[in-house]
Amino acid sequence: MKVGLYGFGEVGYHLALHRARSVPCLAYNHGTRNFPPYERTFRDRAAQADVRLVESVDSLVDECDLIVVATLSAAVSEVADTLSAASLDRTRHLVLDLTNAPPSRKRDASARLPDACYVDGALLEPPILAGRDAITIVSGERAEECRQLAGVVLADCTVIGDQVGMAAAYKSILQILSKGYQALQWEAVLGAVATGLDVEVLRRLRLRAGAEAELAFGVDDYLLAHSAKHATRMSDDLRGSIASLTELGMRCPAAEGAVVGLEHVAALGLDATFGDDGGLRHDELRERLLALPATASTHRTGTKESAS
Repeated sequence: MKVGLYGFGEVGYHLALHRARSVPCLAYNHGTRNFPPYERTFRDRAAQADVRLVESVDSLVDECDLIVVATLSAAVSEVADTLSAASLDRTRHLVLDLTNAPPSRKRDASARLPDACYVDGALLEPPILAGRDAITIVSGERAEECRQLAGVVLADCTVIGDQVGMAAAYKSILQILSKGYQALQWEAVLGAVATGLDVEVLRRLRLRAGAEAELAFGVDDYLLAHSAKHATRMSDDLRGSIASLTELGMRCPAAEGAVVGLEHVAALGLDATFGDDGGLRHDELRERLLALPATASTHRTGTKESAS
């Protein structure tokens, strides 16, 4: 068996890097920066993960049995059309879609492919941290078959249903929790800086929740760095999660506030306050925020000042 990665960004790279090396892995990428015939630096990165780059989707489909889609969610329909044109064989191929696309778009992607070729998947942990052990859920008619095949790249994979869209729905709910938490972490850090509080205090914060249990609410440098670097993409993904739940008649006012918070982080360019080791440079962050105009250092949504 061979695994084919459709998309070789951060997710694709780390899936390949931590896979069972006895299984050959190929990759195709056609993004705004990296596309065939591929630059030398991109080819070197593929070589680090022992991945052979191919220059067409036809080549990927011809050689591989399991196609793992690891592109941006906005490209999922285009990817499905491209794969369909490459003559997928339902008796041989499985397409595992790991994008963050909402349930409706995953169902649409499934409809564009031959019957039962498509499996909806969702990563619940980033492979950059968990590697092959990243918790993954899958759903669809052939989800169990996919779980067994995908074990070479995703060892902790669980089937949660036989309908496309179930894994995406679960991920949408999880994204509201995780991305909302990251937006709130920045709110706490910016508040600490504004009041002169040492951010280190927030790292150690614990709240007692009963006789023995404690809830950890300390800030996490990795999550701060990740949300600062990817704030725009995260806010877009969170909008997609909100849209998914809105389709079901839900309202998500707290999540909508988190979108505003992430957009605020993106506008401040806070990724520049992290060192090469990923750690937050507290002094630099403080200086950067104190130098900002007062209107830029905080954000308000839907508030009214009372008349004195």
